[in-house]
Amino acid sequence: MAIPFATLLGFIFPVCECAIVPIVRRLIHRGMPVYVGMVFLLAGPIINPVVMAATYTAFPIDPQMV
Repeated sequence: MAIPFATLLGFIFPVCECAIVPIVRRLIHRGMPVYVGMVFLLAGPIINPVVMAATYTAFPIDPQMV
């Protein structure tokens, strides 16, 4: 149940890949299981709506990139 929740957190909290590392580290120190932190670390920047919008802006001719 925690893995889908961690994936959803990646969509709710728009954090880029450079800022997510300290956030995940702090959450793990506060008791989050490491495997959940890894899912959030990997899924967060990928399904982030801000990153999707920036990718679409960078590649408007090829929306398949988003």
